[in-house]
Amino acid sequence: MRRVNFFPLVVIALAMTILQSCIKEEDFSQTTPPKPESEYFDFSSMQSIQLNIDYGFDGYTALFEVYTENPFDENRSKITSVESAFKAFTDGSCSFSGKIEVPAHTTKIYLYSTSRAIPRCIEVPIINGTATYQYAAPDAQTARTRAVPEINLGSAPRTLYSPYKFYSLYDRYTPYDVYSNQWMPGNSKVSKLYSIVPSNTKLSNESTLGQLMERIERALVKTNNSALVANENVINISVANKTANGTPVDGVRLDLVFLDNNGDFHSSMAYYYYKTGANLTGEEIKQLPKYFVIPRMTSGTPNKAVKARLQFFGENGDQPGTDLFPPGYTVGWMVVANMFPSDGSAYFWKDLSTIEPRIKWAYESEHVIYSNQSANYKQQSGCISLYDQKSKRIVLGFEDQTYRDENDRSFEDILYYVEADPIDAVLDPSRPEIPVVGNGDNITATETTKGTLAFEDVWPTGGDYDLNDVIIEYRSDVEFDRKNQITRITETFTPVNKKNSALNTNAFGYVINDNLGTINLAESNYSVLEEGNQIILCPNVKEVAEENVTYKVVRDFTTPISKLTYKRNWNPFIVVNYKAGVKKRVEVHLPKHQPTSWADESLVGTKDDAYFINKDGKFPFAIDLPISGFEPVTETKRIGTTDEYPTFKDWAEGFGSTHADWYKHKK
Repeated sequence: MRRVNFFPLVVIALAMTILQSCIKEEDFSQTTPPKPESEYFDFSSMQSIQLNIDYGFDGYTALFEVYTENPFDENRSKITSVESAFKAFTDGSCSFSGKIEVPAHTTKIYLYSTSRAIPRCIEVPIINGTATYQYAAPDAQTARTRAVPEINLGSAPRTLYSPYKFYSLYDRYTPYDVYSNQWMPGNSKVSKLYSIVPSNTKLSNESTLGQLMERIERALVKTNNSALVANENVINISVANKTANGTPVDGVRLDLVFLDNNGDFHSSMAYYYYKTGANLTGEEIKQLPKYFVIPRMTSGTPNKAVKARLQFFGENGDQPGTDLFPPGYTVGWMVVANMFPSDGSAYFWKDLSTIEPRIKWAYESEHVIYSNQSANYKQQSGCISLYDQKSKRIVLGFEDQTYRDENDRSFEDILYYVEADPIDAVLDPSRPEIPVVGNGDNITATETTKGTLAFEDVWPTGGDYDLNDVIIEYRSDVEFDRKNQITRITETFTPVNKKNSALNTNAFGYVINDNLGTINLAESNYSVLEEGNQIILCPNVKEVAEENVTYKVVRDFTTPISKLTYKRNWNPFIVVNYKAGVKKRVEVHLPKHQPTSWADESLVGTKDDAYFINKDGKFPFAIDLPISGFEPVTETKRIGTTDEYPTFKDWAEGFGSTHADWYKHKK
């Protein structure tokens, strides 16, 4: 009997079995259709919410921003590294209503504004997909002018101050929530009267408070406003013996209304007075008694239009205060600026005992600005005084850098207005009026958003789902006007994965789906504009990932589009093993995005792909994250495993219902 060698047959049979297994797996993945698109999670890290704002001003357009984390530190200073998620102007009634996009994990937002007299920062919860801020005017009880006890300053050093008094608020509408009742001595002496000016106040038959703020906003855009500077006799307020029509003046009541501190400093506001025509020197101005009205003004906290009735304490400052400033006296203004110590120590200033030493420190450091420029550093102008004909108010604007050589002469860092009764007793025909500046078209803004795109280049097969083959950081700058009409969009893209171990030569590009504008690729390095608004920005991502090369696309809109309806309209993608001009190429897109006209669409839905998601729905082939500095997954490890963003799995399987901030926690 011939011996049969079965070994070759076994090898052949085994090979056929393996081959059949591979063919079956290949056939299965190619012929089994994915589930309907609606049954797959889109892996979006964003949510759409309804935002409703009403700041309560009539006739005022304000710029606001939306933050998803508190933009202020414990010292109430703006954190420059915290970036806003949305920016827009209100309508002419200081209101806004529209849909905005914020990260999906967001449960509350912070409304921030640098517009005058607008609350600086307000925390607003998101309830059932809606965030609402509605201004509520103070009721009659809290809004009325009220008397408060005199502050007993004890025996604190006075050497450089001359005599001075503090006034403060004594109700829950304190300017910055830094005062408390604990320092009120509760004695029977009365110092002065304070109140809140509601946003909807009508100042005259011709002007609301909002319309006054609108005129100020247009006239004092941050720029050089030196042309509005007058001499100190015009800047200060002098009480005449008679009005212009010859009516005798017994005295004038002066109310100082704090509107805004838009500068960088924590500052304090005081006033002084002297005989009109005294022609005092700078040193003599410094020696006059000063009366502090607002011990602390600061950016970074909610503003209130705080009204204080000024007091006249006699010629030598030693008499009980009265409401009437007699004829023949001139009132000037003093700001003590930059009350933070140079070492940056935290001062919470919960009561007057902690505020007073800060004023003393800043005063002794010569951080002082006078409306009488002869007393200022290098005799610079530090204040402008403008008359507003419609509201019958005198607007005061301060440049808070006047005490040193960094004066940009904008004179809008700190704003007050003065109302006088009777106003005719303090009018000066030499005082400049608030300039009439068009309709606000000169005021524009730019919204900046940043994020990261991460791609898996093994498609349509499953790959290792490490999402680190191509990583692109992007920035979008949307320029718009006060009507929220977009005039330009600048988008930049920077490959950043320096540890990229991808074997393929991957190109990066994107499609502009609509709202195209006029595309300018002049500063985009390589960039090629293909048909269908397809732009290849970088032909070889791996080659430039360590060089910090940035690709820029600028789009101008001669016919503006509304920012309120605009959504980022790109479709970013990578091309695997890219060759210029070659079609039928392998493209990888974000989940549920369409391939370009140059893609090999026969691959779509094959193998492990379902709408650029793997068929079991657990992993995307690309993702868009609302952060910069995303740390890539370790090569060959799947995202969602231990030490590689472990909560990603729960987020994906729950269709985003939990762990929406998974990308902030790698371990």
